[in-house]
Amino acid sequence: MLDLQGWFGVPEAECYKDLVKNIKNGKVVEVGCWKGLSTSHIGKICNDNNTWLVVVDTFKGSDNNEEKGIAENEDIMKIFMDNMKELGIWYTIIPESSVEASKYFADESLDLVMLDANHLYEHIMDDLLTWTPKVKKGGWMCGHDIEKEGVRNAVHHYYYKNYEVKNSSIGPCWWQWKKQ
Repeated sequence: MLDLQGWFGVPEAECYKDLVKNIKNGKVVEVGCWKGLSTSHIGKICNDNNTWLVVVDTFKGSDNNEEKGIAENEDIMKIFMDNMKELGIWYTIIPESSVEASKYFADESLDLVMLDANHLYEHIMDDLLTWTPKVKKGGWMCGHDIEKEGVRNAVHHYYYKNYEVKNSSIGPCWWQWKKQ
């Protein structure tokens, strides 16, 4: 039985799917997948397009939110894996911190990186600093929860307004295209 509990709605799913659908034979990294709600929206598209989907998560939750308590009582990684198996989604999992996981990828090797992990300013800045160089020219950086102060401030400071936002009632997405 699927357990896709999460904080990701249809508008966010449409944003992510729009970014993923044109990537063929590529590489996509999703940083912060929790139980797989967002992954469930993009995984099949990646699989159909022969695009390598990599998910990065510690599966322990963040210290600053409710996931930490949930992760202390549930095996989040197993739930994620069971969900993906039931959905028939192929992926590679890196159960490490975002910054550590970024070291597995060469600069300019990824078509898309999606950020939705720890929402504190320092963590988002670390994510932006470590993952943006990994994106190919013509690729995309994107993320969720731009309405949260830490995310909004970090994205604004890093890209200085050179990004777009798609609003939703649950948590708007942001994205930035890496110029060729």
